[in-house]
Amino acid sequence: MVEKSLIENLWRLWKAYVDFSVIGNNELKRAMFHVFLGTVLTEKKYSYIEGAKRKSLRIHTFIIQDSGTGKSQIMKALHEIIAYLGIQSRITVKDNEASLTGTVYKDIVDNKIHVRKGMLYELKLLCWDEGSVLLKHSGFMDVLTDYFQNVMDEPGKISKGMKLGKVEYFCNCTLIAGSYMFDAFRETLLTKGFLQRMYISFKEFNEKEKRDIRIGVNLLKSKKNFAQYDELKAAIAKIVKKIPKLKGEAITFNNNDLMKFQYELESIYQNYIVGAFIGEKQKILETFYSRLHLLIDKIAAQHAIIEGRKEVVYEDLVYGRKECEMHIQSLLKIFDYLSSGKIITTGDERQLVIINTLKQNQGQMIKSALLDTLKERKNIGRWDLGFNRTLSLINDMIAARKIHVEKTGKNVHLLILPGVLKEKYSKK
Repeated sequence: MVEKSLIENLWRLWKAYVDFSVIGNNELKRAMFHVFLGTVLTEKKYSYIEGAKRKSLRIHTFIIQDSGTGKSQIMKALHEIIAYLGIQSRITVKDNEASLTGTVYKDIVDNKIHVRKGMLYELKLLCWDEGSVLLKHSGFMDVLTDYFQNVMDEPGKISKGMKLGKVEYFCNCTLIAGSYMFDAFRETLLTKGFLQRMYISFKEFNEKEKRDIRIGVNLLKSKKNFAQYDELKAAIAKIVKKIPKLKGEAITFNNNDLMKFQYELESIYQNYIVGAFIGEKQKILETFYSRLHLLIDKIAAQHAIIEGRKEVVYEDLVYGRKECEMHIQSLLKIFDYLSSGKIITTGDERQLVIINTLKQNQGQMIKSALLDTLKERKNIGRWDLGFNRTLSLINDMIAARKIHVEKTGKNVHLLILPGVLKEKYSKK
């Protein structure tokens, strides 16, 4: 029997712990596992080197899910275990800007000017339960979001000038926020660089998953083994305690393995980014890709450290890439939703365009001809997907049997609507 690695054992304990609070939603549990690791390792002074500068292992995360799916519960569970480990953590619905960043004031007693640093100076984790307020435009929240962008940069920093002086300090806080999908989301993507700095976790739940959550939430009342819950926290703490604190050194990357992994990064760009959309949406998607390597590097470094290495090798980088696949898929799904400044149903309108195009051609077309037709629609602003995403949508419709495909020659595929196909074979 193959012995599990340390990171697999830690994941097993983490999942068992959050299972007390969240039903299903394993993709989110996995993402938050690396938020947990990043927070712990940052507290232990770990960093990695890039461009002769230190980068932290923090994974800032934005969760986009419907209410009742567990995003608030997993933030509470994360906050609880981080606080249990003695690390400064806070979960909030809304804090004002001065309390978080700090202020400068004149004391009426001693008549002196004092600088008070905000909570972000001490906090290592801040969970913002309702993230929609961070994305909607308002004078107050725009200012705070701008500060949060600086916090998420490397190194994290607060710097603001005021009438009586300035507040300035470095901070190592990890930011987590959760929200539902809302109309203002598109504007946020267009005008801010806030989400580009974060791991995006977006999930739609099918009817079976929603049913399982409803049943599971009801059955959570049967989970009353306090001893097991406390044992899980203690077991996690035991492993965390064994991770040594660093005294100045930083994790490095193996140069040969970096060159080898470069091909995988390019593969991600070619498979997921090139030709995904058109116009403005494509440009914005590429801004997310430009920061993707940071997420992969951070998770790869986490993996190396937990496995006892002081150098990140190819195995760690591959692990980081796999863990970031959900982030990439989440981005593509979000961009699928955004069209002409409003949210549309997932793929339905685009599928209807394809079906109607086939109907206009007696219910059947060569695939290349259909792609050319959709390209013409794109040129006049009536189709918003690039070539790769269009091809992927057609293939998804074939897999779902909404379209049938027949090979009629070398590299020639005929697409046929089911009704036309049935009529064709009934005549035979």
